[in-house]
Amino acid sequence: MKIFEGKDEQGNLAYFEISNTFFGKTDFIKAIKKLGGAKIISITKHDDIFCIFEFGAKIFEIMEPFGDSSRFHISEKIAQSSQELKTIKEYLSSYDQ
Repeated sequence: MKIFEGKDEQGNLAYFEISNTFFGKTDFIKAIKKLGGAKIISITKHDDIFCIFEFGAKIFEIMEPFGDSSRFHISEKIAQSSQELKTIKEYLSSYDQ
């Protein structure tokens, strides 16, 4: 799975995006449910932000910009660097459906 990183002004990972060519919304939600310590807060089918989850006392959003993009965007509501974000990225980069 292809991952695109977004950095903050200091060069730290602030968000990342994953190509959704072979990895759909349902697949993504299943992957998050398998992430130890993650708790799904909400799932919607008709919004750009289609999943909100908690991981390590932080709240993350998964969105598909404009509801029709080739990538899913993962970050906190205000994109910022954290160890939790790095852990999620590492987990998804090695995730095998």
